Amino acid sequence: MPGSGRDRFRHVPPCMTVLRLALLPLLPVPIAPSLSIVFWTAFLSLLVAVSISFFKNLTMSRSSRKDGDIREFVKLTGATVREAKRYLDKHRHLDSAMEAYMNGRENMTPAPGQLEKVFNQYKDRDDEDITVDGTLNLCSDLGLDPEDVVLLAVAYELQSPRVGRWKKSGWVQGWRGLG
Repeated sequence: MPGSGRDRFRHVPPCMTVLRLALLPLLPVPIAPSLSIVFWTAFLSLLVAVSISFFKNLTMSRSSRKDGDIREFVKLTGATVREAKRYLDKHRHLDSAMEAYMNGRENMTPAPGQLEKVFNQYKDRDDEDITVDGTLNLCSDLGLDPEDVVLLAVAYELQSPRVGRWKKSGWVQGWRGLG
């Protein structure tokens, strides 16, 4: 029968029917089955153009975001651009890349004998420990004020028996414990 509902769908290609059925829940107005192919072609062209524009902007923003992440990583960690790229490529996100970088740096242990060499540089010639004079020299070399509170935290971690005095065992174990 020419007036039946089936005849209305004969001129619409199957892919358009599927697309129309897929879009039905998204459109507020019901779609008449007699809409022309021209409308659907224009709609699909617009949809493709918008999609291409969206993905082009997405990749451009990812690229500029990656450059910004590299600059931020270098600024906050003092790492080289090469290191920043390597960590960001591996970890994808700035925060996880920085965490991995910092954890890797913290777990670096000094070479054997390195801590003893530094200890011997500041220890008193007549004593086995670093005394007040060695502590003042150490503070001078590090650019620290001997009365700075940071020195108290270091003294605690290095098991200093009293102010301005450092034992070799506490020095070595403390610095190794701090990484």
